[in-house]
Amino acid sequence: MGRVRKERKTNPLVLIKYEGKNSAEQVYFNNYKRRDLRIKYATGNSTDIKGMLDDLIIYMKKEDINVANNDKIYLIVDTDLKSSKVNELMEIEEKCKENGIKIITSAPTFEIWYLIHFRSNNLVFQNSESVKRALKEYIPDYKETKNVFSTIENNTDNAIRISKELEQRGTSSNKYDLNPHTDIYKVVEDIKNM
Repeated sequence: MGRVRKERKTNPLVLIKYEGKNSAEQVYFNNYKRRDLRIKYATGNSTDIKGMLDDLIIYMKKEDINVANNDKIYLIVDTDLKSSKVNELMEIEEKCKENGIKIITSAPTFEIWYLIHFRSNNLVFQNSESVKRALKEYIPDYKETKNVFSTIENNTDNAIRISKELEQRGTSSNKYDLNPHTDIYKVVEDIKNM
């Protein structure tokens, strides 16, 4: 006789896979952990998008994390304004959809999310470093491992509004090509609604 699988009765779970180590994403999202919401970060050593997705799926299976349990699963990627990354993102869309994974992108980098807490932005950035330089106008000692949540928290609703405006202003048929843009607001809204 086969094992009867018990339905998991735990607090909601948010699973995030991001690029690199010591990431601004993890520092930021740790601020949303609370007693009734768990946030985990998928492990793996891959740095390319397809490898990150494979690492995420392996982690999901190992930890029994899936949308059937009402878990929210995100693959967070900076496009770095590279067409190769945009192409990879388009190639993995179907596999992400099949596994209940939401692709969350920022262009050129995650720090655009922080920057739009301070200002609306119509500028086109040349690279990730230009965003970080602009951010230092507001947070002079900024570095990826710095927790800036208390500095930006009161402006989050404004950042969400600006993110949506940037998305709507986009003239490209492919949202990954928008410069600047960030989908981080989608994770924040999901977390707030959990």
